[in-house]
Amino acid sequence: MDGHDESVLAEANRIRIEVIGELEPGWSETIEETAAYLARLGKTPRDYVEAWQAFRPSLAAFRRRHTLMRPAWNGHRMPRSRTSESDPPARSVSGGRWFVG
Repeated sequence: MDGHDESVLAEANRIRIEVIGELEPGWSETIEETAAYLARLGKTPRDYVEAWQAFRPSLAAFRRRHTLMRPAWNGHRMPRSRTSESDPPARSVSGGRWFVG
């Protein structure tokens, strides 16, 4: 492996640590582990870096859209997936409305 290939492998390693570190803070991987991972995939470090460079703008745009569309909830209006124990059960439906009690 020449010096340029080693720098591409180092960049692939940096990208993997950055991306996986978002989901698993503190995660790390050696350059040798990155090389072995890419070999198992049948990819070169250059393939990996080029794919990431092509994918990164789409991911950034998705993240921007997602944060802009997310409603700002305050602690009093958080959606609940289940009723709290103090909520009485809904007993009947009439005219498309649920009635409690």
